[in-house]
Amino acid sequence: MKGFRWIIVAGFSVGSMHGALALDTVEPYSSGLSDYEMYVAGSEGAVGVSAAMGYGAGRFLNPSASISHVQEGSLGSRSLRLANASLIYQGDFEVDAIPAVEFSSDVTYSLGFEWTLPLGSVTPYLQHSHSAGFADADATVEHALTGGALYSGLPGFELFGQLSRSLGSAGSWSPAVGANWKVSGAIELIADVAYDAGVSASIGTIFTWE
Repeated sequence: MKGFRWIIVAGFSVGSMHGALALDTVEPYSSGLSDYEMYVAGSEGAVGVSAAMGYGAGRFLNPSASISHVQEGSLGSRSLRLANASLIYQGDFEVDAIPAVEFSSDVTYSLGFEWTLPLGSVTPYLQHSHSAGFADADATVEHALTGGALYSGLPGFELFGQLSRSLGSAGSWSPAVGANWKVSGAIELIADVAYDAGVSASIGTIFTWE
């Protein structure tokens, strides 16, 4: 369904909320300032809220901006994330590239790619992201890999299942499941549950103006 939830909320995490992302694949926005999104996410000891908007200007230009606040005990953090998504290949499969920069207590640059293979009502996808944060002149580089599939055989619904992990670490694969419900032509509800050293969940609303 329309939107770039994967890139908008990819930085929406602190500590045990690492897995609380909205599951979705990358698709272009409708033309103009057409996409408005709000999310609430939580896990044991942490809660976060995020708001975003996106602008559709064609295949290669789909910028978005999001602001987030995460509270974990007495620790609170805010961030601003700017991103763009480009459909760089379209054929039997599709490839999207998503560069982004996030401003919080650190500045983090990231580059993500998504490969999707539409097979009727089932679409397997693979996502890879590379990010680097710079604080105190020390660079922190991370790689993350996600593999999953969405099922769109139910009218108005999309169901997701995926596994994710950070590469180069001793961590295990983290499972997640989610569902998107197209309430109307302008409103979509999205929810998911994930496990990564603890259970986390998020729910969001997407408004699309065409």
